[in-house]
Amino acid sequence: MGSDLNITKHLQDYILKNGLKLHPIQKEIIDYNLSLGDIKRMQISISQCQFLHLIIKISKITRVLEIGTFTGLSTLSMALALPDEGSIIALDKNEETNKIAQNFFKKAYQDHKIKTIIKPALESLMSIRNEKFDLVFIDADKMNYQKYYEISLDLLNKEGLVIIDKDNEGNVVRKCQLCSSGTLSLKNSFRGGAFIGCSNYPECKFTRPLSKAKAAAQAQLAEPKFIGKHLNGNDIHLKNGRFGPYLQYEQIPSDIEVKKISKKKKKTKKLKSDFNELLKNVSIPKGLELESINLEKAQFLCSLPKSLGINPDNQKEITVNVGRFGPYLKCENKSARIDNVEEIFSIGLNRAITLIAEAKPGRMSSSIIKDLGEHPEDKKPVRVMKGQYGPYIKYKSLNATIPEEKDPTELTMEEALILIEKRKEYDKSKKSKSKKKK
Repeated sequence: MGSDLNITKHLQDYILKNGLKLHPIQKEIIDYNLSLGDIKRMQISISQCQFLHLIIKISKITRVLEIGTFTGLSTLSMALALPDEGSIIALDKNEETNKIAQNFFKKAYQDHKIKTIIKPALESLMSIRNEKFDLVFIDADKMNYQKYYEISLDLLNKEGLVIIDKDNEGNVVRKCQLCSSGTLSLKNSFRGGAFIGCSNYPECKFTRPLSKAKAAAQAQLAEPKFIGKHLNGNDIHLKNGRFGPYLQYEQIPSDIEVKKISKKKKKTKKLKSDFNELLKNVSIPKGLELESINLEKAQFLCSLPKSLGINPDNQKEITVNVGRFGPYLKCENKSARIDNVEEIFSIGLNRAITLIAEAKPGRMSSSIIKDLGEHPEDKKPVRVMKGQYGPYIKYKSLNATIPEEKDPTELTMEEALILIEKRKEYDKSKKSKSKKKK
């Protein structure tokens, strides 16, 4: 990695003094690399050894892929953090430095965790394409970083991590692969979350999702796919955008009206016959495999919301639709979630009546996903619940949102307590701000 992270010397000294102490063999590797002259710049820094160790510990990682090993400092740093049953596959093309690295691994009694492959990394990656990893660390030849990253996405487990090294000048490789002149950076959107975008936007529309699932969908839909004809006679295409895959078709101009709503009055006017304004985008529900989307399913999704019939209990219409948090049923003031996304294509009136009857008025039917036990302070129950806006933590009258990237079924009491405290702090700051305004 060459240089340390962009932190002050004072902070760097504090980290070295108070941070994780190096293993004797790590120190031996560092001393050996100092004797190599300029090539020692291929070694990662001490603070980066500590960072890799910390990431593996807090993320409970057990399977690691390293692309670029050199004399083994980064490999050993990660191996020391892994549990005894953990493993690393280390890729490198230099047989001489790899022998030195393996000698260090044996000295540290970590060689049973580490398997090395000596050949060009792109060839090695093809040979392990059926493997899965919790973490991929890329620290190899900079020219192939983009290829290593793309391949690594397919090798990651769900919620897996990719850590990428800087180049030889200490910079992150951020050149846009589409326009070649822009710089890639982390951006955020309310609807789609974090993503990577180009500095030349809107001229360059390059985007790259951070999540593995979204990235895989983007790679799968590099070009729009023709599905068939809409019921109005126009083409339906399956496309991929910043917020994930979606269907697109052209509406009939005479049938479209746009309602402009203000606080004082409502106005309705005819839509102009502009082509872009006639295009209708329909999101693909989460969990629906893109390969399964045929013309029948596409036409159904484009027809939503769809009426299933009249509820005999209140003589009101029951409709099925897809929202931000998945498919659901709606009847007057009651809504019910449809857990199996495939069921929206076959659900009938009888099944819909049952789900609506079980739902509570004014909100999505919620249920316990996981009972975490009693709060350590007052022994009140702490539960993971299923709600209208996604899973959340329930503690007394407090509801704490669970981050989208976190699997609610794997949430621990310790993690829940942190989220509860964050919610308390948020509510407290919100109240203090409202008091100041008054």
